[in-house]
Amino acid sequence: AAGGGNASAPPPPREILFVFLDTTPLVTKADLLRLHYRLSADALAAVAAAVDGGLRDWLAATLAASAADWVVVVGHHPVESAGASSVAEAATRGRLRGMVAGPMAAAAAAGAAGGGAADGVVYVSGHEHDVQHTVVDGVHYVVSGGGSLVESSAQRQPGTRFSVATHAFWGVVVTEEVLSLQVVDYAGRFLYQTVV
Repeated sequence: AAGGGNASAPPPPREILFVFLDTTPLVTKADLLRLHYRLSADALAAVAAAVDGGLRDWLAATLAASAADWVVVVGHHPVESAGASSVAEAATRGRLRGMVAGPMAAAAAAGAAGGGAADGVVYVSGHEHDVQHTVVDGVHYVVSGGGSLVESSAQRQPGTRFSVATHAFWGVVVTEEVLSLQVVDYAGRFLYQTVV
């Protein structure tokens, strides 16, 4: 170094990859999709076939090619949830697990083993009317649905770390070292925090 010092170069900046998915075509209720997209039954079937055929492969390739330190995938419908809607919509959740959970778990496993870039993988959703944090196969599943009608989140499933039925939101804090998730209620009280 100039001047005889031991100055070292600063570490490279950390990166976050955000992936936004339209999960509505994965919903198994054809009538709901037809109303949402205003599609005929034939067009709806074509959309479903295209999504089924390509989403998992595209997501897997996108996550595998990423050098980001953290991966955040966002979709309206939850992949993992013990909320009332997801329990009632088990078929939809099954389709989401089949297409989304596998590629995210692979990215989390590669990062944990040192063979991939991701230090943490998060899936953020809404749809439910509560706030939840569940970890399955190294993926952090966050439900942020405490902004309108509040429904009970008394049901729990394996991997559930936090759930509350109150008006609340998730805050995300990112530094060079960590990605932190925090639940803040309507009165500004911190209810929960975790580091990814």
